[in-house]
Amino acid sequence: MFFQEFNYITFKPISFDEFLINFGAGYKFQSVKSAKKIFNDWLIFFCKRSSLFYHAQYDYHQGIIEKEFRIQNQIPEGHSFSEYGLDDSWDYFSRENGLTAHHWEYENQRSIIENTLHWARSESNIPPTYSIGKLAQDLEITRKEIALHQRPTTRVINELWFNTTIKNPINVVSQLRGISYPEYLRTKHWQQVRAAMMLIHKATCQAEGHYEMSETWYFGWEPEIDVHHLSYRNKGNERYSELALLCKDHHKLWHSNATARKPQITILDADWY
Repeated sequence: MFFQEFNYITFKPISFDEFLINFGAGYKFQSVKSAKKIFNDWLIFFCKRSSLFYHAQYDYHQGIIEKEFRIQNQIPEGHSFSEYGLDDSWDYFSRENGLTAHHWEYENQRSIIENTLHWARSESNIPPTYSIGKLAQDLEITRKEIALHQRPTTRVINELWFNTTIKNPINVVSQLRGISYPEYLRTKHWQQVRAAMMLIHKATCQAEGHYEMSETWYFGWEPEIDVHHLSYRNKGNERYSELALLCKDHHKLWHSNATARKPQITILDADWY
């Protein structure tokens, strides 16, 4: 087989209670209603990123399966399976290799995201045509609220989500720390860590000059992106602040600079409003 198994991953957002417990004491929210509005702004952000992530995950899985099917049946690129009378064989191959099940899960997650997004927009009285952060007036209000410590930034809420999602018990952490690093990178834990970082940052290199809103999964960057450890202190239970996404060139440059004791490249973590 061309591959062993494709492990697609799904995530849940944090709850409003988790948001309020973690930020209620540190920020001067005007009311619970205003805190709910801020949480819903983040929830819209999370739904948009999740939709992109799940779509990209499925497309990547489909590409792997189709490539193997073409190899096995000697079907050139640009030719459909129908031309070779292999539609039924393709359906069977898709089911046997998990693509059909993945499609059902993808459709289920897409439905959940659409319902959550609709609910969040309705709760915040946002019409479907409105896009958070695009109107200069609203962006200015957001900046003022952040400056007055009336709302956490998107980056800080992302950090809470990541650290809540990636959470292993002590015995699992101990087990993960006892295996070799190449083996560690093949664990389900690391796959989840990688997926969570990819969801937040759209598979974009965080090196200064690369971290742009326009760069997404659909540029085909995902296989070229590494999750880099800024610190190994919490290996087996990594924290958000200890990781960064780097393209392979910048990842090599980071380690080269570290070896030569040269100034390091700058890692950016933009706040998306």
